[in-house]
Amino acid sequence: GQFPDVSKEEALALYARRFLDLKAKLDLLATRLASPNIKAREIDESVKLLGEETSEPAVVGDLAALKTQYEELKAAGEAKKTEIAEARKAVAERTAIVEKAEALAASLGDNTNWRSTADKFRNLFDEWQNHQRTTVRIDKPEAEALWKRFSVARTTFNQARRKWAQA
Repeated sequence: GQFPDVSKEEALALYARRFLDLKAKLDLLATRLASPNIKAREIDESVKLLGEETSEPAVVGDLAALKTQYEELKAAGEAKKTEIAEARKAVAERTAIVEKAEALAASLGDNTNWRSTADKFRNLFDEWQNHQRTTVRIDKPEAEALWKRFSVARTTFNQARRKWAQA
């Protein structure tokens, strides 16, 4: 670009600011990738936009470092998307365990085989614990909500079994 009637330093200052702005955008993406609230769609959009901006930037600065940082962030974005997908899968699996427990609790009646049902609840609880140990951690509020649902189903069963035993 040409800037008539200004010094070379002033003419280059615009391109230096553009470099700093682009660097700030890359740093912001790095911060957002560390956040637990980022969505896979946001990662894709940010990486695409920054890819366009870093491909041939009209800036003055360390372009190699910018491109290296972009490539690192691109890889980190893919890793974060994989992590998000695994967490979503873990939530779905744990929800399935909870739904089985709720279905068992809802099916209690006069003809319930209490020993068999107790074994099923014990197996579901073991499955829950194994799932907690062997899969990715899910965020605490979601895990607590699922545990509460599971616990309510188990408590419903235990109370109904006590009533049956007292009768």
